[in-house]
Amino acid sequence: MTGTAYAFFDCRADIKEISLTIEDVTKTSPKGTLDTLVLDVRDIRDDATQALVEPGSDAHFQSAWDGGLPYVVKATSQERPSVEIAKDLGMLLNQLYNSPLYENDEEFRGEIAYDVGNGTYALYQQ
Repeated sequence: MTGTAYAFFDCRADIKEISLTIEDVTKTSPKGTLDTLVLDVRDIRDDATQALVEPGSDAHFQSAWDGGLPYVVKATSQERPSVEIAKDLGMLLNQLYNSPLYENDEEFRGEIAYDVGNGTYALYQQ
């Protein structure tokens, strides 16, 4: 079983700062959560990001693009189902929002999509 989920979000920081913060969050996350995932962080405004797109997830990429959510984290695991990965990405986004990447009371916008099978992706609701 291979699980896949995507977290789309906005942030004023650049991709390098975001990637470093995600590394820090991953190191301090509870065992068995983010440390079990392969994370790929990208800016969807970069054409090379299209390599991340799985069949069925392209509508979520377009929605993120249209909604002004320029960053994406693709998370995969060989051992964990997609819905669990989506839950962990929710934890990651929460930690990012509470990091120095965001100022106090700054609005956070993001969404998470996960593979429900047969090339279909659904939005994760926490």
